[in-house]
Amino acid sequence: MSQPARQASKSLLLLLPNELLQSIYLHCLEPNLALASGLLGAALSSETLLQATLFQAFWRPDPLHFQGVDVQPIVKLPRYSLLAQSAHLSEQTPEEREKMQRLILAQPWPTFTRLRNCFSQLLAAACYDLFKDLNLPMRFEDQLALDELIENPPQKRAAFTAASLDGSKIDLYYNWPLARTAGLTYTGQDPRFNWRHHPNLDIKPTIVMTLPDACLQGAPWTHSKIQKLRILSYGINMKDVTYSSAGFHAGMKNAVLERNPTALLVLAWAADRIYAMRKSSHHDTPFELPQDIFRSAVSSSTEDNESADAITISIFKILLRTHAESMPKSDDRIVAWATHLLSRPSSQAFGQWLLEFSSRPEENEYILDTSHGDFGLYGIRGDFDRVRRPLFQGGEISYKHRRIGHEVIKGWVITEGGMPSSFDHDVENIGFEI
Repeated sequence: MSQPARQASKSLLLLLPNELLQSIYLHCLEPNLALASGLLGAALSSETLLQATLFQAFWRPDPLHFQGVDVQPIVKLPRYSLLAQSAHLSEQTPEEREKMQRLILAQPWPTFTRLRNCFSQLLAAACYDLFKDLNLPMRFEDQLALDELIENPPQKRAAFTAASLDGSKIDLYYNWPLARTAGLTYTGQDPRFNWRHHPNLDIKPTIVMTLPDACLQGAPWTHSKIQKLRILSYGINMKDVTYSSAGFHAGMKNAVLERNPTALLVLAWAADRIYAMRKSSHHDTPFELPQDIFRSAVSSSTEDNESADAITISIFKILLRTHAESMPKSDDRIVAWATHLLSRPSSQAFGQWLLEFSSRPEENEYILDTSHGDFGLYGIRGDFDRVRRPLFQGGEISYKHRRIGHEVIKGWVITEGGMPSSFDHDVENIGFEI
């Protein structure tokens, strides 16, 4: 076939120079365009275009929110706006934003590293513009330290405190690892800040609206995928995030079968955060698990040694701390595994605890609701409701069970040598290296 004939068989779009294709993409930012053909995908895969796509999907047009004010003050954001203009960002409806995020996160290229770079750039630009607008006279060494913190957002929780030369004081908080958001408490003469609130300014330049199944299922779970789920889940309003319980369950099942306690822990933490934000009353149940996932956990190992048992125990404990009440009672496979644990000194204590918990009648999971003090729910002294309380909440022993000192809790504490930490604490200590 001649060269003109081959060109005629191509789409006219594919005949355009790469520079023009990239310019079109930047103006429309339609992720499906790169999926239309291999040639288009290759032309639209530069880091600049990928970063612009992430900016469009996750940026907030209003990154600063003053607490305790009726009308949000206007703050000039030249650097933040320039970042938006360079990527041709435009406002979208919540439905458009959620759809775009879902489409992008279903693809493999939005890696943890790219997401972290995107979020860090937006946060750094918003903080830079904020302090430029405040124009606080500071000591030279304080200004240097603040500039360094702003330009290189910390990977762990961090705080910066300084007094300016005009008598005002600032406390800048990075309350989440990976620094997706920040908070500022300003004390001084600037009327835009309400001194009754701490912090009195939230800095939230990004918004996550969905955790699609592609981010929850792993298959397989790699360290990069775990970190990606973490950075998406930190510092977001889980009330407004769309997700599917089936996606969480599938991801947890995969983590169990792959014998990956770290992936299971992060999934349990994210699922628990969603429940904690969405629950409407103290009668709600936590994020429940399929019974089969407990059976899969005890059958996942093909080896019979202490090292393999330790991994299985670690996985099983995370499932219990997520929702112990989901575990099937007196299940043959679980009972057989717990009995097997009795044969090893290192696992004997947990095996005994699990056998006792497995044989515990469900009716014993109900306790008196004394949340109203000496009076019951309807104001009658001693008239308490019997409510089913989860053994664990957020990975920790639930407040109700801890307060009454239930024998099952006492057994767990003795077995573990202390109270379990929260999922928040455990996830934060995983680290962020790739």
